[in-house]
Amino acid sequence: MTTIFPPSGPFLPPFRTLLVQGPYHPSAPIHLMLSHNAKSPKAKAIMISPSRQQLCSSLTEFDDEWLRANGGTGRVCDASSRVDILLVFLHYSVVAPFRQDN
Repeated sequence: MTTIFPPSGPFLPPFRTLLVQGPYHPSAPIHLMLSHNAKSPKAKAIMISPSRQQLCSSLTEFDDEWLRANGGTGRVCDASSRVDILLVFLHYSVVAPFRQDN
């Protein structure tokens, strides 16, 4: 089952697509993708992050014990090989709407 916590944590209900936003621990998206991919050898997960540096530093600072102990096992490595992390740089600009007076 899919979860945002290490194994033995509460599971999410079935879903086809999912967007998670909120005050979760930094490794929550990693657990979500790994548990999703562990369900099926054909499963694939995509994570979108606006900042590689912030993602890496928050994961390092949090120092997830389960990931440290299990991250190198064959099953976890297999699941992680089917994860893509996309870095999306958002740029907002304010443009006044075009107005044509007749």
